[in-house]
Amino acid sequence: MEFHGQPLVGSAEKPPQKVWKYVLYGALAFLAFVIVIGAAIAVPALLTAREVYAQAQAGRDALFGAKDAAEQLDFKTASGRLDEAAQRFEAAQRAEVKLKPFKSLPFLRDDLTNIYELLEGGREAAIALKEAIDVGADLVAVLKNGGMTIGSVPDLSGDARPVSSLTREEKRVLLQNLSQAPDRLAVARTSLDRAITAWDRVKKTPLTEGILASIEPYKAQLRTMRDLMAKDLSPLAMLPSIFGYPAPKTYLFLMLNNTELRPGGGFIGTYGILKVEDAEIASFFTDDIYAIDGPSEAYMHESPPEPLKKYLRVPSWFMRDSNWSPDFAVSALNVEKFYHLEGGKEAIDGVIGITPTMISKLLAITGPITIDGSTFTADNVVDELEYRVEVAFWTDGTPQAQRKDVVGKLGQELIKRILGTKLSNLAQLAEVAQASLKEKHLMASFHDATLQAFADGSGWSGRFRSGTDDQLAIIDANLASLKTDAVMDKKISYALKPDGDSWIARASITYKNNGRFNWKTTRYRTYTRFYVPLGSTLIKGEGMMVDDKLNDPKRRPGAIDVTEELGHTVFGAFVSIEPGESRALTMEYRVSDAVAKTIRNGSYLLDVQKQLGTLAHGLTLDLDFGKNVARATPPEPQTQWGDSHYRLSTDLRTDRQFSVGLQ
Repeated sequence: MEFHGQPLVGSAEKPPQKVWKYVLYGALAFLAFVIVIGAAIAVPALLTAREVYAQAQAGRDALFGAKDAAEQLDFKTASGRLDEAAQRFEAAQRAEVKLKPFKSLPFLRDDLTNIYELLEGGREAAIALKEAIDVGADLVAVLKNGGMTIGSVPDLSGDARPVSSLTREEKRVLLQNLSQAPDRLAVARTSLDRAITAWDRVKKTPLTEGILASIEPYKAQLRTMRDLMAKDLSPLAMLPSIFGYPAPKTYLFLMLNNTELRPGGGFIGTYGILKVEDAEIASFFTDDIYAIDGPSEAYMHESPPEPLKKYLRVPSWFMRDSNWSPDFAVSALNVEKFYHLEGGKEAIDGVIGITPTMISKLLAITGPITIDGSTFTADNVVDELEYRVEVAFWTDGTPQAQRKDVVGKLGQELIKRILGTKLSNLAQLAEVAQASLKEKHLMASFHDATLQAFADGSGWSGRFRSGTDDQLAIIDANLASLKTDAVMDKKISYALKPDGDSWIARASITYKNNGRFNWKTTRYRTYTRFYVPLGSTLIKGEGMMVDDKLNDPKRRPGAIDVTEELGHTVFGAFVSIEPGESRALTMEYRVSDAVAKTIRNGSYLLDVQKQLGTLAHGLTLDLDFGKNVARATPPEPQTQWGDSHYRLSTDLRTDRQFSVGLQ
């Protein structure tokens, strides 16, 4: 029997809900499969990311810890923390490599790239700082005990041992490390560049925002350190040679008395021979300048500069007056020439000049020194020395030829005290030397061309600068005025005013004599030279004198000598100031074509050089350019803004430079 159109019993279709049930089971099975596979990939990735974060965080903390330790001069801790930082960042980088497969995912690509740059920057920063720290560590290691290894040096802040406790071999190692330091710091600078560049490439995202904020102050400090390392580090390489390593050095030593001012820093009252080897003073001899000048008077017939001949009334030129140039390096060569002309036997490697101002600064560190019953302090050393060599020797029976022996004794004891200085106070000595060089109370000149180029470039040699920009230097020469510079107030003023397509300059120095007629001070007699840009044209002068009141009671106006020297036009004149009197000496002149051109082009530069050995003459500028001042460095007081004048008052404790933009 057949039934058409009806299904057979037992072969009916499955209900729809059962079909969806199987579909659901299949989907769940597939999802489970995806989850299992995803977990197999994601869980290790998450664990890796966690490891990267932990290592990076530890590396950052180690970097910050190293910074804190370095600020306390604890090189041992700083070096150890930097080792730890580098290791942590390297571990994070190794872990980060495992995340590279995920860079193909668009939503992770940028963050993973940022992570890489952050880690690379941290690693390079650690390497750079480790190298810089180890340079200091190596140097201090020798100071500490001569036998420690890189990175294992504690600080010296409490080290009471004297400098003299270092052996010669330790000093040689120290000097050798100094000579190598610039190359090692150059390596550190390269790593710093890479660290900063890597961090600069990190983009700000929700993931990196907090990290970038936390490292930004540190990154700014790294930039500062990089900029410092980018400066000329040649002093570190040159100091060993100056201190007699690897070859000994012999220097002509000059005590430049700046209370009796001369163009080269002060009257040469005492000279000496200083021999150094491996940073040790092999010998130091000093003597009265007249001990070498006196015997030579019978045969020396060198003609002196005309102002010395005319106002000092000397027929011949001697070593004591030979520092006539305001350029110390030039004067040094001349002094050395006279040393040999007058019978000096030593072969000289260089000339070192210091003023009593620097001695006073050294005594502030070493403390008072007593010599033959006189106590010399930072406050009285200039006056006490003057009294001993000019007055007291008569009353205590000291032969005139030995009156300046006290200077040598003081020098020997001062050196002994310096060598006995605690290692922890070395930084103070370095600061005194640095300040004295900058303020021109310590100058040095060398025969070695490399050392001389270094000294010139570092401002150690008292070089006199020239150029096409505006220049001014006013140089005094105390001629038979005893030690009157000690009581003189001096103020310099400089003004410009437009005149057609050029400008008229007016430079002036005002003297006030606060002294009296006594054994130490008298009327102030000076031959003064104004050094101005080459090509300047004299218009007139004011205040010049034929001679002083004693030799010319009518006090007639004197003449102006116009010469060229050291790449400058020079206006020279004599002036004399009685005790209690004030006088000004002024030169008015048309600026050089080169200076006028710079003003017309809207860019003006002025370089005012202080005289060697001076303290801090006042300096006042009133420069009328005939056009608006747009910007200036250093800036005027804000109350002076908005006109054609640049007005400023400062001092000449150091050389001063001024830059003015015009519109």
